[in-house]
Amino acid sequence: MSFDKDTFSEQYTSLLAEYADSLDEAPLAAIESLGQKMVLSNTPPETIGEMHDHAIAELIALSKLNAERIRAASRPLMQLLISYGVAFRAMLARKEAENQLHLASRAIENTVDGIIITDASANIISVNRAFEQITGYPKQEAVGRKLQMLHSERQDRSVYRKMWKSVKETGQWQGRLWSRKKSGEEFPEYISITAIHANDGKLSNYVKVFSDLSEKLSLEQQFQQAQKMEAIGTLVGGIAHDFNNILAGITGNMYLAKRKIQQGEQLPEAVDKINKIERLCRQAAAMISQLLTFARKGIVEMQELSMNSFVEDSLKFVQVTIPENIRVIHDVTSEPVLIRGDITQLQQVLLNLLNNARNAVEDVPEPRIELKLSHYDPDDTFLTKHPEAEGKRFAHLSISDNGYGIAKKHLDQVFEPFYTTKEVGKGTGLGLSMVYGAVQSHSGFILVESEQDRGTTFHIYLPLIGKLSEDLKTTALIGPLEAKGETILLADDEQHVRETTAEVLESLGYKIIQTEDGRRGIEAFKAHQEEISLALLNVVMPHYSGIQLAKLIREVNPVMPIVFVTGYDTERMLGNHEQIQNSRMLIKPVQFDALSHTIRELLD
Repeated sequence: MSFDKDTFSEQYTSLLAEYADSLDEAPLAAIESLGQKMVLSNTPPETIGEMHDHAIAELIALSKLNAERIRAASRPLMQLLISYGVAFRAMLARKEAENQLHLASRAIENTVDGIIITDASANIISVNRAFEQITGYPKQEAVGRKLQMLHSERQDRSVYRKMWKSVKETGQWQGRLWSRKKSGEEFPEYISITAIHANDGKLSNYVKVFSDLSEKLSLEQQFQQAQKMEAIGTLVGGIAHDFNNILAGITGNMYLAKRKIQQGEQLPEAVDKINKIERLCRQAAAMISQLLTFARKGIVEMQELSMNSFVEDSLKFVQVTIPENIRVIHDVTSEPVLIRGDITQLQQVLLNLLNNARNAVEDVPEPRIELKLSHYDPDDTFLTKHPEAEGKRFAHLSISDNGYGIAKKHLDQVFEPFYTTKEVGKGTGLGLSMVYGAVQSHSGFILVESEQDRGTTFHIYLPLIGKLSEDLKTTALIGPLEAKGETILLADDEQHVRETTAEVLESLGYKIIQTEDGRRGIEAFKAHQEEISLALLNVVMPHYSGIQLAKLIREVNPVMPIVFVTGYDTERMLGNHEQIQNSRMLIKPVQFDALSHTIRELLD
């Protein structure tokens, strides 16, 4: 409605004359309505006085308003002012509310985080543009559906039950989850869910705000890989030292064994030397296996593991980086300490903390590093700082040194990325940040205690599980298992490995058909498919790889048992192929007792 001063003035003059003539209430109601119309048409407030003065003067000139009625004319003016004021304030409040609503709407629509608003039953009623961009669901397709349409199978349903339990009990929940896009692709997200209640206190809506963590996760993995490469550089010197020692032991025992055999006497002593060679080879193979595991890329892969064995084995692995003048004390409880963890990340944690401890004690007269593993039941002090630990038991791993310590002013910053007190070239400042992130990804806690010139202790707490799954329990292999007359296809391009393996298997009673590459492998299989009971395939070979050869074999015989062997990282070599049915995978150098048991397991 547009402002027209003359029209409003005429209407007011007419209504004022009517009231002055009759003193009836009806014109007053009309004057109130006029005041509301003036507000809606954006009439300036100073116009009211001008209109009233003009109306009084005109009515006096027309002899329609005498001195006795002038006093009564103040009431219509008061009605007009009151009506105009009330309507004006209401208009201001409405405009302010509209502006706030418009601002909120624009903020929600243009924020980089996805926003979902649901009703009390978790039915989606509104989403923003970022939701559409992140998930791939257009707004019209998402509205009316349940939040469950985004659920991923990466986490157990119990995770969602705990999440909604928290929302209903506390009104909110925050955390990381994996969700699913319309395309089926899974992505990591950080979620905040808040319950909204109406004025009467009843639950009316839920608001979910989420951000896609894919890029952040990729950066974290890059940081972790950078740390691995930095740590591997540290390991190389120590590993080279240990490998040279192992090779020296092997060559020495080989020399002694040959002399004993050539002399034709003291055969038991020759066997003893050969046993020592075998142990040294296994030690070297274990070191390579751990190095491959440590260098492996990839996201967190949780598995049930014994911290007792992990700490003992990993300490042997990383201890090559610690000079012999540093005393290393380790105290590992004999009670089973079982957790769910990622071996690669935990190895990095241990290596980073031990490296820090090593650097801290470089200039100490009697350098000492102490590592302890035990059970831990949270006390009241711990629970006050970490209430989420209520009702849980933990593996407590501590690493202490008697080095120069950390200044109190730096303690709150030690876990920040790129923060370091080391000299330029001595560190990136990513080590403790990676340690902190790894512990968090295991739903654990890390604390640091330090006193300058007295030393530092890092405490790591990881949630315990009850017991290892049955499929993780292993029994010792006692001797090789004999053949039952079966024929095995053996394909390996390394001649000495192939011939040695064939000789061992033949000594156990197997008939062996040898081929040196994948192409000859499939030719040999087709020529002898009726007699071949199992295929033993090297993964990396010329012409056809072990994986390709296995697929060709399975086209001819879909149930043929297959054993893969590789000297490389199995994840890089096999990828998703490790799920091939009725197959096993072994790491070179293969322990022949284990190979015989694996073959019998598949054949029997």
